[in-house]
Amino acid sequence: MGEPMVRRLLAAGYPVAVWNRSRDKLAPALERGAQAVPSPADLARGADIVMTCVTDQRALEAVQLLPQAPRELADTIRDEVLLHILWLDPTVFKVAVSDGVASITGRVQRRSTAEMIAPTVSMVPGIIDVRAEVTWAVDDSQYKPSAPDAVFPFGQV
Repeated sequence: MGEPMVRRLLAAGYPVAVWNRSRDKLAPALERGAQAVPSPADLARGADIVMTCVTDQRALEAVQLLPQAPRELADTIRDEVLLHILWLDPTVFKVAVSDGVASITGRVQRRSTAEMIAPTVSMVPGIIDVRAEVTWAVDDSQYKPSAPDAVFPFGQV
């Protein structure tokens, strides 16, 4: 559906910038004079009108919620989530992002830490799902406090 619209806009003399998750699908538009851009953000930057043609809701979320390229999202997960939020060594994790889905593999010391990774990564803008395969050395699940206010180092609040 998108390619016929691009053809008509180019035939009418309008400048058209295009982006596609599958770069090979851009060839017909580029042959007719469209300009390829590296990301949806680059496409939208400075555009008066942005048109989106995708196959389903999941594809729409992956494109519109993806503020950065997959490599940049993986770097954000390593640098911001793993290192700065969870205080983990990002070099012990393998992180990849494809179509808004983050895949994370690695090993941590405690189970409680492993259980925090997926929910925290899911809050990164552009991530619509997380597949975390994180193992742990120590199962500390039996040490969870029985009440949220069980421990206050400076007395009761």
